[in-house]
Amino acid sequence: MRLWFGLTCLVACGLPFIACSSADSESGPAPLPVLDADASVGAEAAPAEAGCSADLLIDPKNCGRCGHDCLGGACSARACQPIRLAVDRSNLLWMTIDATHVYFCESAVQRLGRVPKAGGAVELVSSSCSYQPGSAIIDDTTIFVNDLAGVRAVPKVGLGAGTLILPGAVAVASDATSLYVVQTVGAGMTSYAELARSAKPNGSPVAIASPPRVASRFAQDATTLYATDSDGIHQFAKNPAAGADAGSSLLVANAEPADLAVDSTYVYYASRTTGSVKRVTKVGGVSDVVASGVDAPSAIAVDASGIYFASEDGGLIMSCPLSGCTGDPLVLAQRQAQPYAIAVDDVAVYWITRRGGTVMRVAK
Repeated sequence: MRLWFGLTCLVACGLPFIACSSADSESGPAPLPVLDADASVGAEAAPAEAGCSADLLIDPKNCGRCGHDCLGGACSARACQPIRLAVDRSNLLWMTIDATHVYFCESAVQRLGRVPKAGGAVELVSSSCSYQPGSAIIDDTTIFVNDLAGVRAVPKVGLGAGTLILPGAVAVASDATSLYVVQTVGAGMTSYAELARSAKPNGSPVAIASPPRVASRFAQDATTLYATDSDGIHQFAKNPAAGADAGSSLLVANAEPADLAVDSTYVYYASRTTGSVKRVTKVGGVSDVVASGVDAPSAIAVDASGIYFASEDGGLIMSCPLSGCTGDPLVLAQRQAQPYAIAVDDVAVYWITRRGGTVMRVAK
């Protein structure tokens, strides 16, 4: 098996965990400040709709079209403007969402926090977190925190210190029944990393694969885990046959993807080397270009309504239809200070910025 250097160091070279509770909270921005409006943000909307008396140019409840709510943001030139959910955080390098909150890791001070999607106070989830490959994996009831001692299960209700369930491991994905982790086997120069599956809530890990090189981003569907490394995008069976290795099938070679996302048919990825967003079918083949001319694409998300991605150097949050952009992508937000991660739900797009330490949201 090959040593997975980045994750091996992560799970083996840690610091003690410091307990915390939900009492550790702080006030969030109140009211939520609105970024400067700009007429160039957003696409041209349709003319005023029949039976709609709102001013679609500026009405935040009917922005660009009737019923399009900006969720607390302003409406300018028919486009919703982004708002800040949290500000002045310390070195934000990771985020994810669940039904109610945005979770983020402040790596400079080793702190995992969360803020309500609707805005409000920032809560401390854990006083330790790690960036690679993620600071936490979230399910309906539990936050599986990757602290420097291993995987700690923190209840969503009440928070608290939680329980260290998998010492020395790193959680990379979760589904209804299992937690998927990378763990170190052995010690010293003979140690190596393996991909394992642990039955929830705290089952013993069962090895399923030898992961390749230094994986940095993960995505999943019902049967497969996808991981990026310097070679490209690899895929692993989540439940290989008894005694079989999940393998390491190279789906996309030489892509150097910054991030990836999946839907029922495609794997989407942000290619920094080509300045483009691409997709490939899950069975492999030639990649299609979704959007080109993207300045340092850094993050990508997909849902049933479209593909969303961040341009780190361009300071943009953009989107394309699932079929791909026939022209320029739709700009949802601009002048962002190095946007680096992105997530979507039914109504909004969320991201964080490297500079300025902001957690952001804009209505879709």
